[in-house]
Amino acid sequence: MPWMVIAAVMDSDHSGPIGIGHEMSAAQRAIAAAMQRGARRKLAYRIAEELMVDRAGEPPDALGEPKWPVALDRLRRGVATLDVAAPARDAEDFRAWLWEIAVAVADAAREGFAGLGARVSAEEQAVLDEIKAELRIT
Repeated sequence: MPWMVIAAVMDSDHSGPIGIGHEMSAAQRAIAAAMQRGARRKLAYRIAEELMVDRAGEPPDALGEPKWPVALDRLRRGVATLDVAAPARDAEDFRAWLWEIAVAVADAAREGFAGLGARVSAEEQAVLDEIKAELRIT
């Protein structure tokens, strides 16, 4: 699910090669941060650990080039499974972690010509709003 959040935000508004690098770095930092908070967020820690070992540096398009609507649909299905399979507190923590990743990726690169635009584009904000609703973040 973390890669679906990353793919949805990144695909909503293409940031160019430098922006993509910033966004991927922000995603990797957010995943690594979950490992540092491992005791507090057990489920996020376990998934982060697996991602860092098995998919370190792997871009979202390596998972079949999901476009943001497809990524959001996969996120929706994943959250539904999470809600059924995980204890309520773990599911809540995991959804909060996914939200942290989405915000970090969206905020990682300035948009517009030569990076002179807004930190988060209107397109990214629209996808963030959808992700927030799917994750039930208040």
